[in-house]
Order: sequence, then C-alpha cells, then structure tokens
Amino acid sequence: MRTIPSRRTGLCVALGLTLAALAGCQAQEQEQGAAPEAIATPFSQELHDRLPPTVQSSGELTILTSAGYPPVMFYGPDGRTLQGSEADIAAGLGRVLGVSITFVPAEFPTILDRLARGEADLGMSGITDTTERQAKVDFVDYFEAGTAILVQRGNEHEITDLSGLCGQRVSVGEGTTQELLAAGLQTSCGDAPIVVTQSTTAADAMLELRAGNVEATLVDYPPAAKMATDPKTRSSFELATTEQYEPAPFGIAVSKTEPELASVLQQALSQLQASGEYEEVLRRWKLEAGLVPTIGLNTGS
Repeated sequence: MRTIPSRRTGLCVALGLTLAALAGCQAQEQEQGAAPEAIATPFSQELHDRLPPTVQSSGELTILTSAGYPPVMFYGPDGRTLQGSEADIAAGLGRVLGVSITFVPAEFPTILDRLARGEADLGMSGITDTTERQAKVDFVDYFEAGTAILVQRGNEHEITDLSGLCGQRVSVGEGTTQELLAAGLQTSCGDAPIVVTQSTTAADAMLELRAGNVEATLVDYPPAAKMATDPKTRSSFELATTEQYEPAPFGIAVSKTEPELASVLQQALSQLQASGEYEEVLRRWKLEAGLVPTIGLNTGS
C-alpha cells in the first residue's frame, strides 16, 4: 500500500506520508513562494461521525487505482508520487472527513471485483459509471467526459470519425467502455472490421499507438487531450477530432459492503464543490469542461 500526498508536496515526498500530515509541507512551500494558497475545504465533524465504524477506527480510506492516466491519475517524476485531478480530490475528501488516504495499486479490470469483495473502500481511476457496473459498486459521480479518437501526429490514415476506424488496427484498454464502443462499431464496418488490440491499461493502449502497432486508440477524452497537447508527447499524438463520443459520468466507485459510505462521500464532495475547491482542482488540471453542477449518486446509464 502507498499513502499519497496531495498535489503540492514535492518538497516533502516520502513513502508512507499521509494526507493528514500535509499541512506542514504546504506551509513550507508557501514560505518559499512556490505556489499561492489553494482553497482548502474544512473538516466536517458531522460527516466524520457518519463514516462506517471500520473507517473511523482505522482512520483511513483505502482507494484502488490504476495510474498512468494523466491528467486524472498518474505518477510524478519520482515514479511513486501520485498526481492528478483525482489525487487532489482524494486529498480534499480526506481533509473534510478527517481521515488519511491510502492508494493501493491495482490493474484496472480488477478494481470493481475487488471492491465488491470488500478488499478496499473506494476505486478512483477515471471510472465511467454505467448501470452494469452499478450491480457491483455504487458511484459518486463528479465529472463527465466521453471517448476520444487518438492518432499519431500527422494522422497519416486520415481518420476523422468513428467510421474511419473500420479496417484499422485500434487499441483499447481492457475492461473499459472503449472496449464496448469498439465492439459495437463492428456491425457497421461490414467487410472491413476493426482489428481491436486489448491492452491492460489505457496507458498501454496509447503506447501501442506511439509504437506504430495500431492506427488509432480509443481512450477517454482527458488523457487523449493531454497527450495531444503536452509538450512532452504532442509530437507523437493528435486528436483525430475534438468530438467526444458517448459522454458519461465519471465516478468514485464505492464498495457496497459499506452502504452509508457512498452517501457520506457524496456530501463531502458537495462541500468541496460549495467551497470552490472542486472547480479549482479541475481547472488546475485543465479539466473544467467536465464540471458537473451537482454531485450525483449512480447517475450512469
């Protein structure tokens, strides 16, 4: 397990550092003028007291995550510190609820099943809320995005929409909504089906594209846009189109073994929203297009 600090702890990164101990690290950066003070939603005793007894006694929330998904969840330059919008949101939740946050690395396709077995409290990994997934876990929905078509810079194969994927090699992350989208497209491709490559993670799917093993990748819009615009990667990637296909809510997956936890998290996230911290986090990571007006519970379809 790895307990992950919040976004501005580069001077205080250490394995096992808890989010609850970050105040000193942030103060150190403030003194050195590294960053302006961010919005910090205060602790709520009421919500803390409503946490499941097991969480209150342990003083932590364990979160399964599959990193490698910038700007939502990814490892920083040191290779061990988690960064991104979800890492920052988790830090805010820990502060409001008065608990530490411990991220547990997991392969994306295993996250929901592990939560259903009660192996952790939450899952945060850019997870799309769908009715099928709601059979295993509950979702606290806080963001909306669709699927993007990512291609190599130059778009040699002139792919401009989903129909252009027919007859092409396309990589998708295993267990993702993009895998389902690709399967659904096959009926319209006739004699030129999509040759689908399944990768363990969305990051691996994008690596397949970068290596030239596929002509396109279907991936959630946030990481696709990041790859196409980041100075470190934009020479390799571009968006085939800015359209987002099948937009849907992203949510924090919550184990059904703790029925009250989803409601508590919904209210904690609503407090982050009311204070302005939620919007500040998404704008920091250039994800404001996915802002939602209300924090929902199981709103996926």
